[in-house]
Formats: sequence, C-alpha cells, structure tokens
Amino acid sequence: MKIYVSRINALKRTALSTVSPALLGFFVTFSGWVASGLASADIATRPELFLPTSLSLSEAGRLIEVSADGADEWFLSRKYDGVRAYWNGASLVTRQGNKISAPAWFTDALPPFALDGELWSATGQFSFISGLIRSSDDSRQWEEGWRAVTYRVFEVPNQEGGLMARMSILKHYLRAHPSEYLKPIAQHRINSSKQLTSYFRKIVGAGGEGIILRNGALDYQTGRLESVLKIKPYSDAECIVVGYKPGKGRLQGKVGSLSCALLNHQKPRLFPELPVSSRTIIYLGSGLSDRERAKPPEVGAMVTFKYSGLTRHGLPRFPVFIRQRFSAREVRSLSLESQLYEAK
Repeated sequence: MKIYVSRINALKRTALSTVSPALLGFFVTFSGWVASGLASADIATRPELFLPTSLSLSEAGRLIEVSADGADEWFLSRKYDGVRAYWNGASLVTRQGNKISAPAWFTDALPPFALDGELWSATGQFSFISGLIRSSDDSRQWEEGWRAVTYRVFEVPNQEGGLMARMSILKHYLRAHPSEYLKPIAQHRINSSKQLTSYFRKIVGAGGEGIILRNGALDYQTGRLESVLKIKPYSDAECIVVGYKPGKGRLQGKVGSLSCALLNHQKPRLFPELPVSSRTIIYLGSGLSDRERAKPPEVGAMVTFKYSGLTRHGLPRFPVFIRQRFSAREVRSLSLESQLYEAK
C-alpha cells in the first residue's frame, strides 16, 4: 500500500498546473446535508463514507500505466450528477446523517443491507433532485416526482472482498427482488491509459459529468481515498454571489453576469497565487440561461462554476456558471458566509 501511495503522490508532484485538485474538504463536509436534507429534522447516525480525490485524465492515465504490473485492479464508472445518498438498511440518509423523506414504495425496494450511491433522474436534473429531496409534503406531485428517480448504487459498504465481490451481493439480491428504482452502476475494468481515455470520451460525450476510477482490489475503506479518483473534463469550484452586472443589448433589463467572491478556504488549493487575506471577485456571465438571468441566484447564494486552468494572475480562466449549490438561506444557516469569502 505504501508503494501505491508513493506512486500517486509522485504523479501529483509532477502534474501540470491545470490538473484538477483534490476535492474540497470543508465544502464536502456540508454539501450532502444542505443539498439533500437540510429541511428534514430527522437525524440518523452519520454514515462513514469514502470521498474521492480529483485527478486529471492525463495523471490517471499515467497511474494506470505504472500500475499495470502490480496488484491494482482499476475499474471505471460514470459519475452521475445526482445527490449522494446512503441506505443504512432501514432509511435513506445524506452524508451528514439527515434522513431523506422518500415514499414507502421506493424504500421498500431496497435491501436489508447498506448501500451507497446517487439519487438521480436524468442528466442535467440536479436541481430537480435537490428540490425533491428537501421536500416532504407527501403530495401527489411529490410522489410523482419520485417516480422519475432511480438509486444508482456504486458501493455495498461493510462487505468482504474487493469492489466486484461487494457489488455482486447487490446483483444477487436484485435477481430475487428486481426493482426499476434500484440500479447498480456499471463498473468497467481498465488496463491501459488508451482504454481509460476511450471510456472517458464516450461517457462525457453522452452527457456524463465525468468518471470515477477505483482500485477494485482493495477492501472497503472510508475517508478521503487516493484509491478512488474523480476525473472531470474541467475544473470546478464554488463562490458566493455578492452582486450583479446589468445586461446590455438583448439582455437589457436582465442580469448580464453574477459578481461572485471566491471562497478563501479554497484558494490555497485551487488558486494558490491569490491572497487569502482579501476578497477576490470574479464575474459569471457565460452559462446563465435567460430564465436565470431574469431570476438569478440571490445575493448570498453559493454557486458552482467551471473553468479552464488559471490566468497569469492566478484567477480562474474562462469561468462558466453551472448551477446554484446552496441558497442564501442555506449558507446563512451554516454560518459559512463570513468565514468563506470575507477578508480575514
């Protein structure tokens, strides 16, 4: 295991400046809670989960090649843009252990053992899923919304053996208890960087958010892992909306761009040339739909944007709005606003 860790660390030390950084520790801690269950007062035991490390496609390819003669077994799967959910054998909970309200007919299809995966409906429907998860009005519309949801499972926690042995337990269960709402995520064995690149392009070309690469030879583990890698076609980050620039021409009367403050705690990892002691403003115009320009995320909301490397001044190059991550109310409820982007 020490040899494996040293390999990936060596690759990171020689990575290009455009390589995706590791996932954001502080942000990840709160994302499941707010995005998928803040409204719920039901608190379950907080599950211990694994968290992936971000890597570029080129870095991942080199890792595959240097691991080819070892005991590592790399498997690739699609990364779905849903809401992560943990099934503890009795209820669905978020990363923070907040209970997710779901119809009985949905949870009745789930097994008596633990699962980890994504609640997902369709590509580009994160906002729909996030809103549905936060709601518990038990209305006909709410129930119909759940009819569009599937639970895409990528792990069977606390079972013995490697990844495929653990996933086989769910597949065996589904043979006896089939369900249209419970679907294991396909895992593809990867033996070369060429094969990795081919799958990556295919999945991203079909609308996938990216891929997850896992060392399937290892037993089940939790915490932030370098044996579980997240690979996307772009880098992404979060920022807080602090104002708006008015639109011009066709966009007269609408928002031209969002004025956003980068999160100070992300700077050392994502934007190391920027000072942590002062506020840094960027503008997000690209990516906003006409509907979002007419009714933009409110001041104080946290939004996610993607970018392509850094400028010579250390700022994100070509930032593009993706979606709102937290509402202003959710940011305030977690007391994140002043901590994350105000000057220290």
